[in-house]
Amino acid sequence: MSIESSNRWPNAAASRKWWFALAALPALSCANGVDANVSEAMNATTVPEAAAARADALTAATTVPGQGLAGGDASPPSTPSSVVSAVPVAEAAAPLNAPEAAAPVNAPEASAPVSVAEAAAPVSVAEAAAAPGPADAALAAAAATAAKVARPPTNTGTGFFALNGKIYDANGVEFRIRGFNHTHWWGSNETEAIPFMKRANANTVRAVFGPGQSDAPTPAARQAVVEQYIAQGIVPMVDYHNATCDENPASVAAAVDFWLGPDKAWLQSHEREVMLNITNEWGPNSSVWRDAYKTAVARIRAAGVKNMLVIDAGGACGQNAESIENWGREVFDSDPEKNVVFSIHMYGYWKDPGDPQVGSWDGKQPYDIDGELTKLQATGVPIIVGEFSWDAFNQVTYTTKAALAAYEKHGVGWLAWMWFNPGGDVTVDVAKSNSYTQSSDLTDFGHLLVEDPNVGLLAKAKPATIF
Repeated sequence: MSIESSNRWPNAAASRKWWFALAALPALSCANGVDANVSEAMNATTVPEAAAARADALTAATTVPGQGLAGGDASPPSTPSSVVSAVPVAEAAAPLNAPEAAAPVNAPEASAPVSVAEAAAPVSVAEAAAAPGPADAALAAAAATAAKVARPPTNTGTGFFALNGKIYDANGVEFRIRGFNHTHWWGSNETEAIPFMKRANANTVRAVFGPGQSDAPTPAARQAVVEQYIAQGIVPMVDYHNATCDENPASVAAAVDFWLGPDKAWLQSHEREVMLNITNEWGPNSSVWRDAYKTAVARIRAAGVKNMLVIDAGGACGQNAESIENWGREVFDSDPEKNVVFSIHMYGYWKDPGDPQVGSWDGKQPYDIDGELTKLQATGVPIIVGEFSWDAFNQVTYTTKAALAAYEKHGVGWLAWMWFNPGGDVTVDVAKSNSYTQSSDLTDFGHLLVEDPNVGLLAKAKPATIF
């Protein structure tokens, strides 16, 4: 299925997941006339062009045979009636509150979750960047004294490394990813959110960069973004969003070209802190995915880039678990550094554990979150959930709290989509704006992710010990 989802296209009247409504229909084929419009969307170089092409592709597939989203209408949502004009490209800004940003926010207490009252204490942007928010250094100290493992001899880098299906920081301490996706592609001045994501106790943020119009349009601007995360003690997982739902190997090759261009210098200089998610949701559920990523990994390593790599699952816009189950180990073993993490995205192909609709499409899909995570982990490669969202969002077909409980059960890291979606569907927002100074600044999704005592960041997330 070759459906370009224009993932998080900026300033569209609805979010990228309008596209996903198509991808979530197993019976949909390219015979429905979508291909040409997909190609147009992929070739668009500006946000309005891409959004318009996306709308054309939606219109071309108004009738879909077979069952759609489990229990739902087989037809996709109606096409947004208008597209908001693009926000001007932002200037490459100096780090926010540069003097304050030099010192990371301290880590949260290890002994107990932070109370809502503590989390609600107002702070200025400067205070969020430099002073203890809802946390102190106890958890960081506990993490620093945690059991350490030696870097495997195959790994010659200085940053994060993989061993026996787990992720470790440069000090050899196990690291469980917990945090958000955040755009630096559309919107403007999106770095404003960084100290507030730290206040929410995220230990990792997937920083979304993309082609064309961008809030971080130059290598220097992207480096400045990355260094602001590092200054806050947040691990930046950088991502180039050029190939969403695409299946052409040329697109993943183009992403490698991007990373091996001028951005390569800061990737290497920040090898210790930065993870590299090569591209977003690329590839089919086939050996094409395997072979293209083996080539991509070989190119990246031959160029001297030794950062931990993150690869999204192939098929169904990053959701098809079989791609990792069938070929993940082969891709991992092809890396001379043996340092690849695989990221599964969870939207309409996933169900709560025990849901009666599990497997109703083809005996496997939609997936049981708990059962499929067991299968994914059985591969022995590191697994994270690189995108999932709120159950009020019309493309999510599971209960978000049940999903988080499954992640906790399996010890799987996660990155929620998304902190704040400027100009897009507000049902995916964790915060009501880029700012978070009190509990009321969070959405219901945010209250769960940040404040829940059983699964929330304030209670569960631990910082990497490298900061």
